[in-house]
Order: sequence, then structure tokens, then C-alpha cells
Amino acid sequence: MECTGLAVIARDHTGFLIAGKVLFTQAPTSLVAEALALRLGILLARTMTASHFIFETDCLQLVNMLSHSNPSTDWAVQPLVEHIQALTVDMGSHSWEWTSRLANQAADHMASLVRQRSVQLIGFSFHLPLLLGSFC
Repeated sequence: MECTGLAVIARDHTGFLIAGKVLFTQAPTSLVAEALALRLGILLARTMTASHFIFETDCLQLVNMLSHSNPSTDWAVQPLVEHIQALTVDMGSHSWEWTSRLANQAADHMASLVRQRSVQLIGFSFHLPLLLGSFC
């Protein structure tokens, strides 16, 4: 098992950063790590109120598995994909979208900092209005 850093960010409909979450964990494959990050994002989304959620990842294989019910050749990820699908059943309107690594660089950078243990944000989450309020 490889140690990995997971990071997710939530943006509103204008692209403004509103929340995020990071976690240090272990994953047997990079696909499982991507699925764990997506699950972390879903758990964050479930704490928010919105009429539609767009879950973006730079892992096209994961998007295809969730959007088209394509089975994975990575047996370790299949139970996690089923869990992700179960978590979103009662979420209402949501979609899975691929995004480029460049567009995903904020989350990738946060994840790399967590993986390197360069930051003490293990299990850290924030909601931007609360974060801004603490600096005023």
C-alpha cells in the first residue's frame, strides 16, 4: 500500500472556492486513490445545500465507471465505486465530469503537500466564510 494525500475543493457556480478537505491515507493503486478522493468530495458535498453537484476528476477511467457503469479491471476499486454510487443516490441532481490535470491543479497541489507532510492539514476541512471570519 502506498501512502497518499487526498484533497478536494468545492466551488460555487461562479468558480469561487467555498470549501475543501484533505486527508492522508493509504491506497493500493492510483485508481483507488482517485476514488477515495472522489468519495471525500461527496462526503463534503453532503454537508452542503445545493440543487446540483458536479463532481470533477482528472481520472477519465473513474468518470466512465460512474457515468456508464463500466466495470473496472482493478478489482480493488469496484466496492468503492459501488459505495460512491450509493452515497449519491439521495443527493438529487449530480453529474460526473472529467477535467484536465491543469484545471485540477489546486486539489493536486494540496494533495501533494499532504502526501509530503509539508503541511499539518491531515483531516483538515474548511468552509470559506468561516475561514475568512477568523481573519477579520
